[in-house]
Amino acid sequence: MNDEGEDDGDNWLHRPQPSGAEPRQARSMYRTRLGLAAFGLVVAGAAATVFGIQAATDGDAAAIAATILFGVVALTALINGIVVAIRWRSVRASSSDE
Repeated sequence: MNDEGEDDGDNWLHRPQPSGAEPRQARSMYRTRLGLAAFGLVVAGAAATVFGIQAATDGDAAAIAATILFGVVALTALINGIVVAIRWRSVRASSSDE
């Protein structure tokens, strides 16, 4: 800490709390989280489809397991995207009421 009591970067763990006067144009992390959830849904859904087709033609146990695994990941990404969208909408609605 320097003489004015401000953190000079040596103690990064104990940074002062934000004052609450952050800019109103600050970017929300909801857009990033929603994009990552959509990416995970597309990639895991595509992988589940590919392994599902392979499991249907070959009946391979590994392909069936991979289909289930990627299906669960795709479902998790879908649920995450829905939760993020609901939270983002509630935050935007409460900020527009002010």
